[in-house]
Amino acid sequence: MMPESYNMTLDAWTEKKDPSGMQSRVCTVSEIADRISGLLSDPGLSGIWVRGEIANYNHHRSGHRYFSLSDTESGKNAILECKMWKGYAKHIRFTPANGQCIEAYGSIENYIPHGAYSLIVTQMRPAGIGETFLLVERWKKELQEEGLFAQERKKNLPPYPETIGVVTSSTGAVLHDIRNVLSCRYPIHILLAPTAVQGDGVQTEIVKALHSLEGRVDIIIIARGGGSFLDLFPFNHPDLVRAIANCNTPVVSAIGHEVDVTLSDLAADRRASTPSHAAEICVPDRNQELHNLQVQAGILSRLLLRRKENACRDLNTIRERLSFLGMKQKINAKHQELVDLSDKMDQNQKMHIHNQHMTVREQKARIHAKSPLGILIHEIPERRRYLQAQKERITMDLTIRFREERSELVSIQKLLCTVHPRMLLSRGYCIVRKGDEFVRSVSSLRKEDIIQVIFSDGSADIRVQEIRKNEKV
Repeated sequence: MMPESYNMTLDAWTEKKDPSGMQSRVCTVSEIADRISGLLSDPGLSGIWVRGEIANYNHHRSGHRYFSLSDTESGKNAILECKMWKGYAKHIRFTPANGQCIEAYGSIENYIPHGAYSLIVTQMRPAGIGETFLLVERWKKELQEEGLFAQERKKNLPPYPETIGVVTSSTGAVLHDIRNVLSCRYPIHILLAPTAVQGDGVQTEIVKALHSLEGRVDIIIIARGGGSFLDLFPFNHPDLVRAIANCNTPVVSAIGHEVDVTLSDLAADRRASTPSHAAEICVPDRNQELHNLQVQAGILSRLLLRRKENACRDLNTIRERLSFLGMKQKINAKHQELVDLSDKMDQNQKMHIHNQHMTVREQKARIHAKSPLGILIHEIPERRRYLQAQKERITMDLTIRFREERSELVSIQKLLCTVHPRMLLSRGYCIVRKGDEFVRSVSSLRKEDIIQVIFSDGSADIRVQEIRKNEKV
C-alpha cells in the first residue's frame, strides 16, 4: 500500500504554501531568466567604463576576444566575464595580455541559454591613458592645421637609391629584418643611426638621429617593432612629427604593427605596415629588373632587325628609281620628242609657203603676219629657246637629285655596316651557340655542355664547367 503522501493531487504539487502559510506560484526557469534580464537593463549597467585586470584572455581564431576582469583595487575577489566581438576587436590599438590593467567600455547583458551575465565590450584601452589619448588627438588636430599631413608635401622615393639610412635600435630585430630584405632584393649600402625607440623623452634622440642622416642618404627608414599605445607614444610627439615633415630626404615610417597608426606615419612620405615592407618599397627587385631588361633587349633587337629590313627595302627602291641608265633613257626620249616636234613645224612652214602665191608684197606680209602660220613661225624660235631652257633645268634637277640620293644611300650603307653583327664581333663581343640554337640566357646551359663561341676571326668549342647565375656583368 502506497504512503498517504503519494495520494496528493496534482493541484497540491503545483501550488504549495510558503513557510508563513501563504500559497505561492511556482516560476519557470525562463521566467526567472527574463526577470534577471529586466533587472540588467538598468541604465546604470549600459554604456559604462569598467576598470579591471585581465585574466583568462583568449584571442579566438574567429577574431572574437574572451576574457575576465578582476577587481584589483578593492581587494575583493570579484570577477566579471567579458566578450568582445571581432568587429570591435579589430580596432584595438594595443595587444591585451593577462595581468594587464585595462578600461573596457560596454553594457551588461544576460545570455539566457547559459544563465550567465557578461560585459559586452565595444572599446578597450590600457588603464590610465585616457588623458594621453586626448593629448594625441589635440596634437593631431594642431599638426593637421599646420598642413604637415597634406599629400602635396610628400616626396617621391627615388627608383634606384644608392644608400638607405635606418633610424632604429641597433639591438632589435627590426634592423635584422631590413637587412635581410635588402640583401635578397637589391644589395645596397645601409647607414644606421642607432637610437632608443621607447621611453620618456626618446623623441629627442630620434630627432637627432634623423638629422644626422639628412643629406647623406637617398631614403630614411624610421622603424620600430610593435608595442602598446604608451610604447609608441614618442612617435606621436610634435617635435618628431615636424622633423619628419621638414626633412629634405624622403622618409618611410614602419612603426608598430599594421593596425598601429602614429602621427609620424601621417607625416612620413610613405608608410609601411612592417619594417620588412618598408625595405621592399624602398628598393626594386633585382631579379625582376633583370627580367625587364632582357625583355627590353629583345624588343630593341627585333625593332633593329625590322629597321634594317625596311632600310634594305628602301635602298633597293632608291637604286631602281635612280638607275643612271633609266634616267638617261628618259632624257633621250624627251629630247627626241623635242627634235621631232621642231622638224615637223619646219616642214609645215615650208609646205605652206610653197603653196601660197602672193602678188603684192604688203598684202603677203599682212596676211602672213595675221595667219596662224605666221604666228607659228614667229613663236617657233621662242618655243625652241623655252624647250632648251626646260631641258637644261630638268637635266640640272636630275643631277642634283641623283647626288642627294647617292649621299643618302652612302649614309644608309654606313648605318647598316654599324649595326651588322660582324662589327659587334670586331669590338670584342661574341656569339654563343648550343647546337643549332643561339644561347640567350645562362639558364639554358647545363654543366658539361659543349658550346660554340663565335669570334670575329673564327670560332671555338668550349665545355661548360661551372654555371653562375644572377652575377653582375
